[in-house]
Amino acid sequence: MLKVIIVDDEQFIAQGLQALIDWNAAGYEVAAVLSDGQEALEYIKRLPVDLVITDVMMPKMTGLELLETVRRENLSNAGFVILSGYSEFSYAQKALRYGCIDYLLKPVEKQDLLSILSKYNNISQNSKMEEQYELAYQARCLISLLFGKYDPHGVDYLHKHLDFSGGVRYIEISACHSSDNEDDDDENHFRMVQRDLYQSCVQILGEDRSRCFCDASLDRVGYGIAFVYSGALARNAGCSETQYIQDFYKKLGVSTQHELRFLVGKKVDDITTVSESYDTVCGLKNLCAFRQQKSIYYYEEELSVPQERAVLCKDTLDQLITAIELNEQERIGSEIDDLFAEMQQRGVHDKDINLNLNYLLFRLMHLASNLDNEANQKEMLQFISAQSFREGISRGSRQHLFRFAREYADYLSLLRKKYLHRYFGFYRQGNPGTLLGKPDVAGLGQKILYQQCILRANLPQKIRAVL
Repeated sequence: MLKVIIVDDEQFIAQGLQALIDWNAAGYEVAAVLSDGQEALEYIKRLPVDLVITDVMMPKMTGLELLETVRRENLSNAGFVILSGYSEFSYAQKALRYGCIDYLLKPVEKQDLLSILSKYNNISQNSKMEEQYELAYQARCLISLLFGKYDPHGVDYLHKHLDFSGGVRYIEISACHSSDNEDDDDENHFRMVQRDLYQSCVQILGEDRSRCFCDASLDRVGYGIAFVYSGALARNAGCSETQYIQDFYKKLGVSTQHELRFLVGKKVDDITTVSESYDTVCGLKNLCAFRQQKSIYYYEEELSVPQERAVLCKDTLDQLITAIELNEQERIGSEIDDLFAEMQQRGVHDKDINLNLNYLLFRLMHLASNLDNEANQKEMLQFISAQSFREGISRGSRQHLFRFAREYADYLSLLRKKYLHRYFGFYRQGNPGTLLGKPDVAGLGQKILYQQCILRANLPQKIRAVL
């Protein structure tokens, strides 16, 4: 339903207008009845309104002054209907020049009011449909540029509708989710939060709302909001870039009541090179998992890599790999905590993260290959990685890294059992401990590995003794 406010200093007229028709049946909700233009102005600043029905002559602020102020300060796109007596008709004519959609003569006739409401309902629906098409096209043009796809027609369209002067930054906005909360694994919950963020961003940005949109992430677990910032926003707000971003962060936090994270990408000269800024935000996402948590991350602060040798947490990673190999669930969690703590303490950078993760993946794949050189390790690793490991890194969650480690530990256990079953046939009914065949183990290294498998599989002493 469309939200309407009635503004008139004569209470009996305002209440009579409210009781004149069934507003809900006409598709409207009377959100407030206010006594003067100043009171209405404060309301419009705080809450969304679709239609304002206001008297012309009122104390403090007239209906005409209210209309002029709302339009001049771009406070709302709400439609205005002026209430006027015959002696005030010249004011109503002036109001029409400021974009007022219509006027009503006092005393208001029921059919006249219904006719205007029906007219505005149609205008509103058509306007919203056109706006949605325009916003969707602008978002498509911006997303194409984020991914490095240059379309001259799209760029021209964006330049005509948005001001990109003063430099451009890609900013990813997301809500921080506690890894200890089971609801964080519910996609519906994430999407609901994302919609809440988007609606609040649209309300804060006003006429610049086309700068934000959902689902700009290349990975499937993106629940953030994309925001294409330019220096023109700060200039129009009369503040610095840092102050604008901080103010936007505070307003959005108050509106949504969520704890937020802003990833502010590299500043580029024009919208045509915004893909460079987007790429730096992807690097920031990886980095955040191993840094002290902050509200706003700036590319220039976080990814200025010093000329030092790379940081490899080899000892801690080796301990984690051993815990995965032995499938020790509690120890896996402890080693992951130690890894995050060490990387935070040593101040790792983007390249360091890739180095450490590649080392972990290489060692784990090597373990699987030793157990079964016929298994399709690459395919399995890619599957597990896509399901949990990469997701954990993109969301900066220990929980998801632990999930990957746990699933890979189970995978190694399955390979170990498969290895043992090749050489043992102790399935004889009633006598499971009887050895039907002795393994033909080639090479000392293979036999050592085989003995380790036997010990870790907790097989009966009678079978172990054969070796």
